[in-house]
Amino acid sequence: MIEKVKEAIAKDSLVLFVGAGMSIPLGVPNWNNLVKTILKKLEEKYKQNSPLNFRYYIETMDSGSTDLFDILTRLEEEHYKSETEKILYEIIGKVSLEEKNLERHKNLWSISDKIITTNYDKALENVIPKGVHTFTQENVFQQKQSLSGTPFLYKIHGDISDPTKCVLFRSDYEKLYIEENSNTQSLRNFLLNKTILFVGFSLEDPFINKQIDFLNEIFKGHSTTHYIVSNQTKDFREKNIQVINVENWNESFDKFLGELVEYKNELTNTIYQDNDSNLEEINIDEIEDVIILESIYQEKIKEVDNIKGKNKELFRELSALKNKILRLTEEKLNFDFQRKIPNHKEQELEYVFDTIFREEKLSNDIKIKIDYIKDQNSEYKWYHRSVVVSALSCSLINHKDVDYSKMDLLIDFTNDSENKVWQKAITHLFLVLNYLGNRWMRFNPLVVKIQRLKKNLVIQEALKEIVYIMQLRLFEISPLSSQIFENDYFKNNTFNYFLPFYEGNSSINKIYEKQDIEDVEDFVDFLYSSPLPSAVKYLFCNSSSASSEKRIINKEEKFFISLMYRVHKKHGTYINNINELLSFYKNSPKGVIAKGLEQNFNIINIEGKGLKKHLLNSIERYRAIARHFMLEENWGQAIVNYEQLLKIKSDDLNALSNIADCYMNTKKRIDKSLEIRKKIESLSPNESENFERIGAIYFYKKKYMKAIEYYDRAIAINSKRALYYNERGITKDALKKYVEAIKDYDKAIEINSQNSSYYFNRGLAKDELKKYSEAIEDYNKAIKLDPKNSSYYFNRSTSIGLLRNYQKALEDCNKAINLDPKKSHFYNYRGIIWTSLKCYEEALTDHNKAISMDPGCGAYYASKSNTLRRMNLLSDAMKTVDIAIEKDTDPGPSYGNKAAIYSALGERIKFYEFLELAFKKKAKAEWLDDDIKKEYKDDERFQELLMKYNQTL
Repeated sequence: MIEKVKEAIAKDSLVLFVGAGMSIPLGVPNWNNLVKTILKKLEEKYKQNSPLNFRYYIETMDSGSTDLFDILTRLEEEHYKSETEKILYEIIGKVSLEEKNLERHKNLWSISDKIITTNYDKALENVIPKGVHTFTQENVFQQKQSLSGTPFLYKIHGDISDPTKCVLFRSDYEKLYIEENSNTQSLRNFLLNKTILFVGFSLEDPFINKQIDFLNEIFKGHSTTHYIVSNQTKDFREKNIQVINVENWNESFDKFLGELVEYKNELTNTIYQDNDSNLEEINIDEIEDVIILESIYQEKIKEVDNIKGKNKELFRELSALKNKILRLTEEKLNFDFQRKIPNHKEQELEYVFDTIFREEKLSNDIKIKIDYIKDQNSEYKWYHRSVVVSALSCSLINHKDVDYSKMDLLIDFTNDSENKVWQKAITHLFLVLNYLGNRWMRFNPLVVKIQRLKKNLVIQEALKEIVYIMQLRLFEISPLSSQIFENDYFKNNTFNYFLPFYEGNSSINKIYEKQDIEDVEDFVDFLYSSPLPSAVKYLFCNSSSASSEKRIINKEEKFFISLMYRVHKKHGTYINNINELLSFYKNSPKGVIAKGLEQNFNIINIEGKGLKKHLLNSIERYRAIARHFMLEENWGQAIVNYEQLLKIKSDDLNALSNIADCYMNTKKRIDKSLEIRKKIESLSPNESENFERIGAIYFYKKKYMKAIEYYDRAIAINSKRALYYNERGITKDALKKYVEAIKDYDKAIEINSQNSSYYFNRGLAKDELKKYSEAIEDYNKAIKLDPKNSSYYFNRSTSIGLLRNYQKALEDCNKAINLDPKKSHFYNYRGIIWTSLKCYEEALTDHNKAISMDPGCGAYYASKSNTLRRMNLLSDAMKTVDIAIEKDTDPGPSYGNKAAIYSALGERIKFYEFLELAFKKKAKAEWLDDDIKKEYKDDERFQELLMKYNQTL
């Protein structure tokens, strides 16, 4: 059963329910001793001056003949509630945690960042990770936030810092658990949709049990299985709870926690083994390996969180990349889209859907039916409500007009407690409102209801995600969207297409009939919880096809599902909701063409439609506009809007990070970018990516040691990110610490062996160490991964040239020029090669080409002068080298060329004068031509200069 818990960890669906057993070892009394201590303190204070016989209750507690809640009820009835709460504070509050061993509590947080606890004490808070929100049963907003997957500590019975709000008396429990409120809804939601692991909990709490029994009764034992750690042989299977036995609460329990922590760490390390491939340097048309393409995709999908530079191109490449991954995988599978899917049993719901879908105005009868389905206390389930949401949305689009009732109902569904329902409702509402333009604004009550959504922070978070997907057009990256309608099940029946994949559907039975699935339960659980489109799940469940009987789930198909799961994991819910609707109108023969539903989506343009004004709050409105301008690379306007956002919410990390990148792109405001990055550091001191960005700023400012300091800090937090080692290596290159740089490149390659730039950078460092053969090996590897990168061929050409294989060097330089004919230095270097091959006319042609492309580069004149000298055109060579010295900011090599010209003229005094000037300007003796070295190597004056400037040949 521990494997099932690990699966929940992997899916990020594990919630820990922590009870008193975790606090008792710290000196916090258990429930029985707590009540007894309260009674003793009341007896000490009031003695005989009380209508209650405290001693009697203490003795009956010892005998076990009295219910503790009955005792507490008597205290409440006799008006001792306030006094009891004060004593509760004294008992729990005096427990010092300073010198206590909280290692187990740390391990709990290492296993899951989602914890519910009935404990009043502060043990879990003392070791709580940064970014985890703590709240009690009073905080309705945070309860809803927790349901969306954000990290939390939910103190469901209150916190000792406010004992008046602690759940202690029976009346408190009844109010919390029996009355219908946000707490019961939240707890039931967790019990239904998450896997709960009870730790330090006896499951004897009658009120918790009531919620479990309530759900089991509704779902007839088919609700989610949960787990409890226990050293007893109790059986909780009737509650759908499995026992994980430990021998004791010492070594055995710690070993259990340790195993889960180790698994979580391994999982995290796997997730963060990033691939930092740059699509701008990769031609994906040349790559046919799905695994390589997928690793590149996983890195690029992270980049969209931190937009910077050439973004439209990035997202086009991202879409092309994913489409190729899916195409290659589909080809491998030879996937059959005509698989037969068994008919559903939801005829009544299909009638409701078809009626809504068809009717221009809702009849009273159908309104009544919708209201009944919408009632979450009715027998209808979440997927019924989801279908109604789809029907309302499609009907509004189909008729291209606003029926008040439909729109009103669609807005109401955004308040549903089930994530799958309200998330679909807000997604479809956004698309529908955008499509209908201003038509909905003539109904003032609708405008008012929509404006209220601006105050719902959970809804605003969802809208942030939706707008983000629309602006980046991530919905275009969707698996199987066009092929789905090749299947008659979806092509001929609109209801089938919009019916969610729900537990207990007919297709699931087909899975259990397959003998070739290693772990059926595991696979079924995966399908239920994965973010794949519902239609895809139905296709994969069924074994029979229209043409022949064949196995449905084999290794390749399972890989395909896993691939799509990973691709969709980041934005799956909202991408699927958006794509479901858009794909229907784009691909289904039953769909009505709805131009404008997604074409040319522009957050700026929707201002005129009122959507941005009425639906998005100020923060999300400024964020969306700023992102629009970032995508347009209009950094100034992006900055203006992020500044407005930050006036409202000064600690918004996303806005701070993006405005810092905007300032970096303006170049002139690099210090402002650094200032903002330092602010992010103060707000979130463990953000490795922020440290990497600060390092990049210091590198840009040529403060290399400071840059390395921040790269070190980034690596200390996330040692599995190859990019950090690569950038630190580049910085060490700038410091001429080539050996250390190579070690960093080695580490980057160890983490990610598919990034061509890492091999290229290592090759550059080896070139500096004159290890030309090793450098060529690295360039070879870079070219194999990215055969369309001109720089790789060019640098391999220079290394080969230094080994004097000029013909091979010429071949590589030609390849570099063919790939990128606009780089002037490619032509200049080819001219140098031609000179070495004594093809002087060809050399002059290339030098002149380079000079025409960049007439301000002194180095090109220097190269040309050397060729002219070789041709014995000494006068022209002297004129050209003088131009080089005039234009070159680093004239050392040009002084060397001038010295060589004077040598050819027989003016040895002038030769030595300019040779010394060259050495003073950091030119190297090894750069001298062979004829010069040969002529002067035994000359005493020459040797003196070599020694004086520490030069070697």
